[in-house]
Amino acid sequence: MSDQHFDFDQIIIGSGFGGSVSALRLSEKGNKILILEKGLRRENYDFPTTNLDTKNYLWMPELGFKGTMQFTFTSKTTILHGVDVGGGS
Repeated sequence: MSDQHFDFDQIIIGSGFGGSVSALRLSEKGNKILILEKGLRRENYDFPTTNLDTKNYLWMPELGFKGTMQFTFTSKTTILHGVDVGGGS
């Protein structure tokens, strides 16, 4: 492992609408920004055309699925959210 030092003023989790706008505004004020994104960068032809294409539709890396949508379950709600560079906006 190298001894590289990374120096950022702000770290933003997620490249969706909120993360992108926050990064833009903070960088306009002179901040050094790091954006972390767990999803993949995709081309137009990489998106699934149907939700039946489970491997390319669902985000479940433990099963080898690296799709565009993730389900998160809590005791009170189920959340469906986008997983990609740029988010689900």
